[in-house]
Amino acid sequence: MKIAGTNIAEVEAMPFDELLIWLNDVEKTSKKMAYIEQINQLLYDVKRRVQCIIDLNLEYLTLGRSIPSLSSGEVQRVRLANQLSCSLCGIVYILDEPCKGLHYRNIDSVILASKSLVDKGNTVIAIEHNKQYISQANKIIELGPVGGPDG
Repeated sequence: MKIAGTNIAEVEAMPFDELLIWLNDVEKTSKKMAYIEQINQLLYDVKRRVQCIIDLNLEYLTLGRSIPSLSSGEVQRVRLANQLSCSLCGIVYILDEPCKGLHYRNIDSVILASKSLVDKGNTVIAIEHNKQYISQANKIIELGPVGGPDG
């Protein structure tokens, strides 16, 4: 069986940026299907989650990629994307080195994701050493035998 000309194995092998394009195609072709309201709600939810993954610079991943094959930075960002697509507020998130192992070009996406969680009414506490991430914090608490670079 194919949906919008694609079978499930092909969907599973698509990078997330291509998956989003396919989901838009499904939405266009689903207008003629039964249960259109349920299909549209499902598509909306899936597209929102896929967009969160893309926003965290993970567009190259696929649904078929196994968790053990992901780097620690990728796993952390996948978890963060999951929280971004959640509508809960009033939650305290504690992030343990969210920038650890990330290429410098991916740090901005983690900063934006953290700020997005705060904008939703959540509290984000991050244990982090990355100066770029720390510089964007609302409040900084330095702990250790000596605070700052020697802490």
